[in-house]
Amino acid sequence: MLRACLLLALGTRLHDVVFSDEQMPLSPMNYRTYIEMAKYLLELNATYSDVVRVSVAQETYHLPYPPELQCIIDDKTNATELCKQFVVHITNHSTLVSDPERPEVFISGALHGDERVGPNAAIELVALFAHATSIYETDDKMKPTVDTQRWLKELVNTRNVLVMPMTNAYGYSRKCRRELEVDPNRDYNYMRSGVDCMKAMTSRVVNEIWRDHVFQLAVTFHGGTRAVAYEWGSPDHYLRGNENNPSEKSPDHMAQFQIGNTLANFAGIFPDGKLYPTGTMNDVVYGVTGGMEDWGYAASWENQFYDKKLQPFRPCEPTTFGGYLKEKTTYNNITNRAFNMLVETSDRKEPEAVELGKYEELYKANVDFFRTEGVMTEFIGHVPRNVRLALMMIEMVQPFVRWVDSAGSSVTRTQNVSSFFPAASLYTTNTNQVTEMGCGALAWERNEVTTCNVADCSVIDGRHSKLQIAWEVLGALTVDSTYVQVSSTPSFDNNSVLIRTTIQKGTTRRFYELASNSSQAAAANATIVGTSLFVTCLDLANVTSNMAYIRAVATVDQDWIKHGDGDDAPSPRVPPQSHLVNARTNLDWKLEWNGHRVKSTLDWTSRVITYSKSAINRPA
Repeated sequence: MLRACLLLALGTRLHDVVFSDEQMPLSPMNYRTYIEMAKYLLELNATYSDVVRVSVAQETYHLPYPPELQCIIDDKTNATELCKQFVVHITNHSTLVSDPERPEVFISGALHGDERVGPNAAIELVALFAHATSIYETDDKMKPTVDTQRWLKELVNTRNVLVMPMTNAYGYSRKCRRELEVDPNRDYNYMRSGVDCMKAMTSRVVNEIWRDHVFQLAVTFHGGTRAVAYEWGSPDHYLRGNENNPSEKSPDHMAQFQIGNTLANFAGIFPDGKLYPTGTMNDVVYGVTGGMEDWGYAASWENQFYDKKLQPFRPCEPTTFGGYLKEKTTYNNITNRAFNMLVETSDRKEPEAVELGKYEELYKANVDFFRTEGVMTEFIGHVPRNVRLALMMIEMVQPFVRWVDSAGSSVTRTQNVSSFFPAASLYTTNTNQVTEMGCGALAWERNEVTTCNVADCSVIDGRHSKLQIAWEVLGALTVDSTYVQVSSTPSFDNNSVLIRTTIQKGTTRRFYELASNSSQAAAANATIVGTSLFVTCLDLANVTSNMAYIRAVATVDQDWIKHGDGDDAPSPRVPPQSHLVNARTNLDWKLEWNGHRVKSTLDWTSRVITYSKSAINRPA
């Protein structure tokens, strides 16, 4: 398990910290050097330890500090120190131990040290989480918008995120691609073995982290072109074995295709008005041996579907840095089943600093609703674009259902954002739309309707016999079914359920923007009248008790199990193999490793609303 790093291990002092939060301008971003990154990470670790904890991988995993790996800490004098690979652990640490099913996401800033956007996006992602979610952030000026805070609080409470801003620390400190003479993205044991893999400390650190965790999604940032690319990305997965042909499809292609397009849309446009191109790595970038991406996706399962001579994964036995144990590159059937998506951030590996973006794009914008109609910006800088992309990847690791205030009221910065539901006005352009989808104008005119904007919901007017409630589904793309249950007990046993509403279906707003012009999306959204919001009207007149419990239930993304035929058939021809797809489609999927558990469900439930009626005001 990761543990908080010691100041001694980091080799820095608090009063040396640069880009401190007190000084950070809500204005243009700039590149940080290796030592500036290290000092800023230390500050975040010291100040916001409830959600951000920083460790040094060499200390956590008992790896050596090779004397050859010297990182530059002063550009003027070229002074150096032994390179440290920093790992940032983002989550609500106070509740982590009691939540072994908290899904895990890995984000790599740079395997190639001269590709500079990713590391700077990764560290700003860490900072945004700290300012938005930590109980120790008391300066309202440093907090993002209320709706961004709400979204990030939901994510930090329900996700386990590991970030390596400078994965290749040596290369980043020197602005060079390689670690010494080794390309870290040709150093994994996909179609490589023996002395030809795990030669770099960068690769070994990543390997140790993945052996320790059960990641479901991962982003690996690169640079030199533009792309959001997914598996397959290796020479053995071109159609009919010919690299001039298109890529074969992975067993999880449907989900990867949809998520890749969602990431590109949510990230935002480039100055030329274009989004990230998307597709398999073989098609939109190129296939490689020894790549991290296919290793992270398939090292736990692909070998079993091939004869021994054709198996892509074989153990590594490098001789560098005193060697590395062979058994550390033999994997169980759990750890390496993640979507490990390649993000090529820009055509230039190091764009001009002015192109990085501004802090306002993260702290003053409503990041959660970035792609909502009417909120799109004409341009977004490289760093905010990829922070948004990483946030969407973190969201997509698991579905969740959240309530919306169907009356449309909103909260201010001074209120507890985690307890108030977001306003329906964020989802619709027509103020009457929610009423039409819910209890109807006549019931409102008769004063029969009430709403809830918090989970502990009390009714003090006895004339209110109807409850209009709204909800949305996030962390998913297609909503196959969703409905509301009203129960007399918080356990929602079959015998205690008093009301079950009509099933609705549609797409979430993460998918809605992507396909809003297609006939398929129009059909899928038929029951939600052009919005990703779900609304229902509960008639509680016959609920005799003073207390009722209400929850929304959703089943999502069942189309992810679909496969194509012919050239679109999966390779190998097997069902989906990823944790992500199986966790929401396959009820038999339950795997556990090192205190981390992936357990499937078809029914994703909201927080329970406790609905109480005042006995004094109940009608006779």
